[in-house]
Amino acid sequence: MELIYYPESYSVVEKFLNEAKNNKAFPHSYAAYRIIEQLSSLLFDKSYIENKLLWKEIDIALGIEVEGII
Repeated sequence: MELIYYPESYSVVEKFLNEAKNNKAFPHSYAAYRIIEQLSSLLFDKSYIENKLLWKEIDIALGIEVEGII
């Protein structure tokens, strides 16, 4: 749900990257990990991307793409 409330996708991705832990004992951190894992797979075709610069590049690219549609 949090994803729809952030106008800039990078800020929420950065939040999830900072919180992410692959440990089911910490449900919110594990959820953040799974979100990053799934987005990494969809956007990068990789199992897990931690590099914030790569995420920032995707955010910029998607912003340009969306502006071109509107």
